[in-house]
Amino acid sequence: MTKNIKTPLSPDFKGKRTTKIIIRSLHILTIAGTAGGIFFGLPFDNWAWFWYAAITTGSALFLLDALSNLIWFVQIRGIIIMLKIGLLLLVGIAPNWDTLIMVVAIIASGIISHAPSNWRYYSIWHRRIIRSSKDSKG
Repeated sequence: MTKNIKTPLSPDFKGKRTTKIIIRSLHILTIAGTAGGIFFGLPFDNWAWFWYAAITTGSALFLLDALSNLIWFVQIRGIIIMLKIGLLLLVGIAPNWDTLIMVVAIIASGIISHAPSNWRYYSIWHRRIIRSSKDSKG
């Protein structure tokens, strides 16, 4: 079994798992608020803070994961997360597409969260499963 290599960008720290659980829980709440506002056709002002908070919490999770292991950027799990952040940033630009954007983001979240590790850790660059930057050599 290969150990993940720590990087100076975001080394492991005491409470990292707890921090991620708290941020992820807040992220789920804010996505629910954003989706509810969109699905029920509420005025943007009624759910705007949910949207801003969803982008903030999603970005925080992105930074914690990506900077802990830079190989994350070429793994399916990282690519899906970057896609979801991109989709969230599109909300409001073309309001007729907001419902579809949220549906795609939520389905992508469910799939990548529960996908087997050989899907999540697959590197499109290396064309094989990569669990750390050490695995990418050779």
